[in-house]
Amino acid sequence: MLQEKKIKEFLLEQYIVQSRLQGQSSSEFYYLKDSKIDQYDIASTRSRSAFFSHYSALSIHNLTIQLPKQIYLTWERKGLRHQNDTFLIQENVDTAFNKTPRITQDKRKYKGFTINFINGQNHNLLGVETFRNNYLVSNIERTLIDVSVRPFYAGGITQVLQSFEEAKDKLDTKKIYDYYVEMDFTYPYHKVIGFYLEKAGYNEKDYEPFLDMDSDIDFYLTYNILHKDYNSKWKLFIPKGF
Repeated sequence: MLQEKKIKEFLLEQYIVQSRLQGQSSSEFYYLKDSKIDQYDIASTRSRSAFFSHYSALSIHNLTIQLPKQIYLTWERKGLRHQNDTFLIQENVDTAFNKTPRITQDKRKYKGFTINFINGQNHNLLGVETFRNNYLVSNIERTLIDVSVRPFYAGGITQVLQSFEEAKDKLDTKKIYDYYVEMDFTYPYHKVIGFYLEKAGYNEKDYEPFLDMDSDIDFYLTYNILHKDYNSKWKLFIPKGF
């Protein structure tokens, strides 16, 4: 044990740096002195099986001009895939979306960055790809679905709309539709995705498959909208003036 302690002290003095993520339960990590590390290197120490998502993925794919201080990592729960057999009732949808959403409390701090760890539903890492040969990140199609569903993890609905606009020459609209069908959501988020596609100026053929999906539910662009307008084409409540 004494020998191991001396070796550790020597390495810390000569070659490596010991640091710590601050949060409800702090975690240590080490990196080489003089190495070029950034917020993604630091955040990835939480879990190598998690992937960068939401606002972080928007930034990685250059779909935002912002430099977000909030970093998002999603870890998909293992086990059986969710099977959507829920019958939606308008009253229950209204109740759920007219209140503040639940957000992750699993956070760590590091030098001005907040690392948010999201425990997500299992989608078999659909649309997740390798980033920098080491890390995982959701691709553009999966990212735009995720931020449509959880805009509060992406800087809000204005940022989501801007990201759809920035993605116009990169987004595979057939792929985003296929992903959405595969992910089998309970709520009719296809209304949200289709609305963004139309508002961002995509061709009708790009958003028409979402418009053709069946749902009589009046849905919401985001949670807890104080002053609402109603888009009858998408059967969607949106913030007034949006």
